Amino acid sequence: MNLKFFGLIITVMFIALLGIIYIQWHFISNTIKLNEEQFERHVISALKQVANDPALSAVGEIQQVGRIRACVIIDPIGDDAIHIRP
Repeated sequence: MNLKFFGLIITVMFIALLGIIYIQWHFISNTIKLNEEQFERHVISALKQVANDPALSAVGEIQQVGRIRACVIIDPIGDDAIHIRP
């Protein structure tokens, strides 16, 4: 009687342990999936923000550099002077 009861308890504990492992796996995989979706939403939001803000976009920076280059004249004489055109 004791041996059968002991075997039954071990079997029930093993099944309960498998259930706990499955629930933990399910919660962890859901958490990972939700974090990936949240990360993608944040990246898309940041990209939209950069695309809509000319001060942050690469196009705005290229235009700004172009304006700066148009104002700077390097003296071809060779005296290493940089002159800024008004």
